[in-house]
Amino acid sequence: MSLALFIIHPTLMPDEIGLRLGLDGHFTHEVGTRRRNGIDRIHGRIHPDTRWRHRRKCSLGGGTTVGPLIADFVEELARRRDILLDLRGSGGKCCLVVSLSGRGYFGFDIPIETQARMTDIGLDLGLEYFAESQNS
Repeated sequence: MSLALFIIHPTLMPDEIGLRLGLDGHFTHEVGTRRRNGIDRIHGRIHPDTRWRHRRKCSLGGGTTVGPLIADFVEELARRRDILLDLRGSGGKCCLVVSLSGRGYFGFDIPIETQARMTDIGLDLGLEYFAESQNS
């Protein structure tokens, strides 16, 4: 499982986003650069915006549940509230992404206090699920 702060911005460069937030961008691409496919071939298309993602891997072992991990990450991001709101105000989008993988059922809740805090600091919520084959 991982949690990520995902920023999409129409004009800022990835380094500037990372500098403002004081976080490393683990996955980035810059507005105006040529797109690449999965095997690193350049396409003719151009990225219409900058995409920047800071990811934190999390372990769910030992009775740890998803909700408290999200709450802790949101509180850490809350220290950057003014920056996140400024990014949104200048045309950007800010999203907390929860990425899960595996087989079978995943269920979790996000306490209403955490949801309210996310709204207060300008975060949307995104979910990603990468299913593993049932035959493996």
